[in-house]
Amino acid sequence: MPTTDEEIMRQLMATFKLEADEHLQAMNELLLKLEKNKDNSAVQSLIEEVFREAHSLKGAARAVDAGVIESVAHGVENVFATAKRGEIETGPALFDLLYEALDRISAGLAALAEGCEPEDETGDLLQRLESAAKVGVRKTARRADRVKPDSGSKPTDAEPRVTKSKGGVPLEETIRVSTRKLDALMTHVEELLVSKIRTEQRLAELKDIKSALGDWHKSWLKTRGSYDRMRRNSDADFPDVIEFLARNSQNLKTAWLETNNLHQDLSKDTMRLSLITEDLQEDIRRVRMLPVATIFNSYGRMVRDLAREQGKQVELVITGSETELDKKVIEGIKDPLMHMLRNSIDHGIEKSEMRIAKGKPPGGTIWLSACQQGNGILIEVEDDGGGIDVGRVKETALARGLISSQELKTLTDEDAHYLIFYSGFSTASTITNVSGRGVGLDVVKKNIEQLNGLVNISTRRQGGTRFSINLPLTLSTSRVLLVNCCGEIYAIPTSSVERIVRVAKKDIYTVGTKETIDVSGRSLSLVRLAQMLELPEQTAAAAEDKLSVIILGTAEKRVAFAVDALEGETEIVIKSLGKMMARVRNVSGATILGTGKVVIILNIGDMIKSAKTYGHRKHDKALPEEAAADLAHADTDTKTVLVVDDSITTRIMEKNILESAGYNVFLANDGIEALATLRTNRCDLIVSDVDMPRMNGFDLTQKVKGDDRLRDMPVILVTALDSAADRERGLEAGADAYMIKHEFDQKNLLETIEQLI
Repeated sequence: MPTTDEEIMRQLMATFKLEADEHLQAMNELLLKLEKNKDNSAVQSLIEEVFREAHSLKGAARAVDAGVIESVAHGVENVFATAKRGEIETGPALFDLLYEALDRISAGLAALAEGCEPEDETGDLLQRLESAAKVGVRKTARRADRVKPDSGSKPTDAEPRVTKSKGGVPLEETIRVSTRKLDALMTHVEELLVSKIRTEQRLAELKDIKSALGDWHKSWLKTRGSYDRMRRNSDADFPDVIEFLARNSQNLKTAWLETNNLHQDLSKDTMRLSLITEDLQEDIRRVRMLPVATIFNSYGRMVRDLAREQGKQVELVITGSETELDKKVIEGIKDPLMHMLRNSIDHGIEKSEMRIAKGKPPGGTIWLSACQQGNGILIEVEDDGGGIDVGRVKETALARGLISSQELKTLTDEDAHYLIFYSGFSTASTITNVSGRGVGLDVVKKNIEQLNGLVNISTRRQGGTRFSINLPLTLSTSRVLLVNCCGEIYAIPTSSVERIVRVAKKDIYTVGTKETIDVSGRSLSLVRLAQMLELPEQTAAAAEDKLSVIILGTAEKRVAFAVDALEGETEIVIKSLGKMMARVRNVSGATILGTGKVVIILNIGDMIKSAKTYGHRKHDKALPEEAAADLAHADTDTKTVLVVDDSITTRIMEKNILESAGYNVFLANDGIEALATLRTNRCDLIVSDVDMPRMNGFDLTQKVKGDDRLRDMPVILVTALDSAADRERGLEAGADAYMIKHEFDQKNLLETIEQLI
């Protein structure tokens, strides 16, 4: 058990990390403003603010005994103490030094966050900071006309932080709350929302009962005349029947009235529950909301450094930074925006001499903006650079094997823009720290898809490029379109639904190997959802003359999906599938409808990826020669993994993980079966268990490494045997990696496979 002092120190360090991050962010922003500002009065104010931030950070670091951070912050403070007296001249070299100091502080904070002690490699940096401060002291000795500072204005380490805003209005009181606690609250609200949805379903069912009773009562009233005649003329032998009908008439009327009253009361209660739930959900959502400035303001420094590194003049203009977004969405969009800004600097903005030759100003501009649109947010990254060279994009995609020559023939310029999001795409001729590796915009696409977002590109040659990102405000709930496919209900996020149309079968035609339709003058691939999900097609649906078609879009392209029927739109609470099924192909999660039915939420990004090969699977018996050649070439680019495990659960889990990552997968029950598979099939890597019947993983590895044909094939052993002796035996057998099952992480597995093949 930790001692009380240890617990207090842990809490203190967590608070310090948050406070230090705020000081560090503020100093970065202030330095950027100071570097650009030429107004002397504003410069003095900015210097004062940087000094105070460095001073406060130094004091906070001293309180938690973070000596390295304290020393660097003190060095920055000394520089700005000299600058406050007007005894130092700012310039690029000084700003480079100050930014280096902030980076050192950031590295120290990262080490503390991981529970490590920051490395004390600040000697040279502290000397240079001290020299920069002393330059001003020497100038003071030479220039007696300097005005001495007001000694009474110097703050002490014990000085409290500002308690009033600049306008003299008291600041709103705040407390720090762990996001874990907010997540727990949001989980409870989500369960409450599920209860609200179920209550609404019960209300609808009660309404149906009320309606049925009403119809029954009306039918009875229509036969009331016949009943009266029967009562007057009936034989005295049936008095009990007459009495029953009379009583039944009254009971029916009473039941209808009581049901009607119950329906009205439940309607009021449901409405009240709905209002309370929505208000509570909105309040907690707003607590989780942060202004996008929390990430927007961090990009100025990155743009400044990268532009200087490439010898370009670039200005970043930020608007709408006060727009608020859920913390999880902000975290998810941070890396994509960083990659897009880097892409704009590296590929979009030209160097000054080139811009001048084109009649442009020497300095380029990147606009980063955000605004709320209904229940979503629009974030745009726009530059005034050279725009996207569509011809070069097509050539590069073809050369890198990202598209086939057959696909290239039917590819429009608009669709070609989205090739830059393909994994492995890069037009850079050399690999640098910024570009050339074929990653970056691929990360943008993946992250935005995971956020249920959509990216659009608009570009003009020599006129710049704009990336528009539409995102939901929150990830816990979503509006979905419910569709029927082979008798099952599936949910599709409405944020990805661009259009719903009815298409006559006679209007479907074939391009190459794929069914195609025209929508608003644009040709779109048509995919039968049932076939793509490998479901048996319904006879009734197949016989209809018209198909219900949903147009879905992501950053990559737009595809039309045919479904059996539309079941309406509704709000849902998104439930994850858990770690064991974190990445099932074409599935992003699940939800429970008000009826209690569990419904799968489809992953739009995966569906569009699957649609790319859907046509080939359907028409592989009648491929034209050129298309067949292209397909054969494409197949060689897809790596194949052999999974060997005697547990069917483990085999299926690993198969789902690998197929979702884009690999072909073969399965084997043990080492003997694995060797038989390798004799007749081409594989690129083996993932094998160790403890198996007939032939274990160690023996399988030795057999593979001893075969001249197979010895270069990487082998990963995934096993519950975690002793040092077992690890050593695995490596001696020739395994390229050894992973423990109880420490199994699919991300680590995929990263290991990527490194090996």
